Amino acid sequence: MEVLSEISNGNDSIRHISERTGKSIPQIYKIASTLHSKDVAHLCDGKIIPERKTYVTLLLDILRTSNAAALSGNALELLKEFEESRTVAEVAKRTGLHQTSVSRRIRKMVAVGLIWKSGSKYVINDKLMPGLRPMADAYAEYNKANDMRTPPGSKIYHATKSLIIFADGRGDDFTKTAFSKYEEYGLKFYPGTYYCVSPPMDVTLRDAFIHSLLILETAKEWRLKMMALILYVKFKDELHDITHPIKDDMDRVLKGERIKGWVKLAEMQERADMYGVLLR
Repeated sequence: MEVLSEISNGNDSIRHISERTGKSIPQIYKIASTLHSKDVAHLCDGKIIPERKTYVTLLLDILRTSNAAALSGNALELLKEFEESRTVAEVAKRTGLHQTSVSRRIRKMVAVGLIWKSGSKYVINDKLMPGLRPMADAYAEYNKANDMRTPPGSKIYHATKSLIIFADGRGDDFTKTAFSKYEEYGLKFYPGTYYCVSPPMDVTLRDAFIHSLLILETAKEWRLKMMALILYVKFKDELHDITHPIKDDMDRVLKGERIKGWVKLAEMQERADMYGVLLR
């Protein structure tokens, strides 16, 4: 981030960056190599040239006026999780990072004003740094479209260091999960694509349901919500203890509440009748 900060201010030559940062020229070349491996910048005639990516451009804009150290380490990975208000535990679960590590990093981010605390949750500080959210949005979109663990053209719904859930039109050579497993549980329907998980794993009923909930965080299709709810009711004894906001919505819908984004319970019952499942 220190090197990118220099680049954002027009100091893009290896020699000038070395002089201004106090790092040796071999060190700057090593950093340039890291930036290249992350597809952020590349070397050309002794200069470090930033890539023409939306999030990189927005990041450089921020670094012109902000402390580079505040965005170092895994700050970008965490920032994209704070587009919505989330607790430490929620961010740890979504990123696959240890909760202690997330908590430590959050304290530093709060201290420099990147995020702010509201109750037990944290969110991007738009007032202090208005350009931060667009950059985090662009970075999140870039990551969704550029994960080497998935085939080209796939749509990524959830990604941590240890697990990635995505949709692929072919479904070749990947482990099926979520809605693509429902037929095995007596709920035959075609979800329109193949939902997969990587690395390969033995996907249990609980895994398939949890992965469905993670997909529904992004894919807010009423048909998928309905099928997840039917699966939940059919196997409620095994799935009732799973915690997730969408599962909480399911419980409210089953009590007869009208929840935005959900069709009427009576309409879902018509589909559930096809599988012999009583929603009430």
